[in-house]
Amino acid sequence: MSNSEQPNVYRVNPSDTMSAQQQRNYALVVHILSLFFPFLAPLIGYVILRERGEFIAQHTRAALNFQITVIIASVLLAITLVGLLLIWAVMLYAVIQIIVACVAANNGEWAKFQPTLNLITV
Repeated sequence: MSNSEQPNVYRVNPSDTMSAQQQRNYALVVHILSLFFPFLAPLIGYVILRERGEFIAQHTRAALNFQITVIIASVLLAITLVGLLLIWAVMLYAVIQIIVACVAANNGEWAKFQPTLNLITV
């Protein structure tokens, strides 16, 4: 079967970048969804949108790295009794950082989560 005979399947062309406004909107949506789906939203956003523009790639990569860092911190804190009492502080800090990232995305600025393990770099 040749390419012309294949069924109509939408494939993202890596050169098919989104406009700056679209990238800002999608970055904002990924950050908002990460409040409700902490690891899943940035992961799906990164996998689907990373080739659509540098701005959206940076925001989804930063959000994914931050969520991985929060998960690792939560697991490490859950091991100890004192850590169990401090997990709420980590979750509150994560919500604040996500809101700051939402504002940055809306203003067209790069996402800056601190502290973050940079495990996803490409």
